[in-house]
Amino acid sequence: MAKIDPQFLETPFYSAQQMTWYLRAEGHPVKIQRVRRLMTLVGLMPINRQPRTGTPVKVHKVYLYLLRGVSIERPN
Repeated sequence: MAKIDPQFLETPFYSAQQMTWYLRAEGHPVKIQRVRRLMTLVGLMPINRQPRTGTPVKVHKVYLYLLRGVSIERPN
């Protein structure tokens, strides 16, 4: 954790994977699980944008569901 904190202050966009690569380049044999656990323990969260896949875009056209209330009894 003594190596993770100063590096995170220098590069706050480093995720656990990138921090693992950095520590391995420095000569520390660590795994991503340990780095992720230590970053969570200290409360370090990268400043990357989170995906917003569930929010609809206002300019897209909304189509009505035409089969609502229609009983489907057979194909075709």
